[in-house]
Parts: sequence; structure tokens; C-alpha cells
Amino acid sequence: MRKRFLSLLLAAAMVLGLTAAGCPAALAADAPELIAYPAEGGNVYFNAETQTVVKADPAITALDLPAKIDGVAVKKIGSGLFYDSTTLRSVKLAAGLELIDERAFSECTALEEVTLGGVTTVGECAFLGCTKLKTLTLGGAELKLHRYTKVNNTNAKSLLTKVTFGSATALLCADITGRAQKGFLTQLAPEELKADVIKIP
Repeated sequence: MRKRFLSLLLAAAMVLGLTAAGCPAALAADAPELIAYPAEGGNVYFNAETQTVVKADPAITALDLPAKIDGVAVKKIGSGLFYDSTTLRSVKLAAGLELIDERAFSECTALEEVTLGGVTTVGECAFLGCTKLKTLTLGGAELKLHRYTKVNNTNAKSLLTKVTFGSATALLCADITGRAQKGFLTQLAPEELKADVIKIP
């Protein structure tokens, strides 16, 4: 009886093993086909079903993404798409984009320039840690970013944003107060401080 029971267990294990071995192939067949789109230094990969760029080769240095890939509108940049990239220097995204998902370009330490034709939503921390980012152009507006980092505490970095739209400019000194504000502003040339609107906390 015991031998028969063990034989049944062995048979069951073999059946389960064969079934499990067959599962990945079945799942792979159902996986959506990704469309490779060329960028400088590699490809990004587009899921036409979800209209989302979901994957990127790690050596990409520049991306100029069109409004459509293979006739399908590009609506989303996937979460963490270029997270922690050390090679990406510039990004240009066409109009019609609805979402740049969270951390899509977070910690891109070489990223200097981003041009957005238009975007509806930018996710949490999408550009966090982009320490070299100097210019962000959104539609007809250009944001020039200046960082004051001459502080002992690396978490105490302050940010000044100069927004240009047509011939009008606005200077935003966010989260800069007291002595830090004075020290930061004295580091900038007088022409950098000229603006139609100046907002200081």
C-alpha cells in the first residue's frame, strides 16, 4: 500500500512538473509585442496596446520621441523608464503626451535638457535627482534652473527657477529664506535676477 501511495505521489509530481514547465511558454505567447524605436545610443520600446513607452536600453544618450510610433499615439512614459541613467543627456517629447509616470527620469545624473511639447500629468519624483538639469522647456515656456549647493548639508540644496514665456519672465525663489536666500542670490549675476515678476518667500 505504501509503495502504491509513493507511486501515486511520484506520478502526481511528474504531472505537476510538466504542467508548470508549460506555463511560462503559454504566458510568453500572451505577452504584448513591443515596438523598438531608435534613439541615440540604443532603442526605447513601445507597447502599442497601452500606448506606453515601457523599456529603454541603458546606453541611450538622447531621446527624440515623436507623437506617434507606427501610427499609434504615444500617451505615456512608463514608471522608472530611465531611472538611475548615467548616460541620458537630452530628452525631447512631442505634444500629445498625457503622462510622464513616477520616477521616469529620476536620478538621471547626466540629463541637462528636457523639452516637452505638452504633457497633462507629471508623476511623483519624475525628475528627482537630475542634478545637471539646466533647461526645461514646456510648450512655449522655458524654465531655467539654478542650484545653490555651497552648503554642508547636501539635503539643504535650494532651487531658483526662472520662467520665460514669450517676452515675460518670472523669477521663483522657492524654499529659500533668511541667510540662505541672501547667500544664494549673491552668487548670481545681476542679469540673472532681472524679471517682470519676482516671487520670494
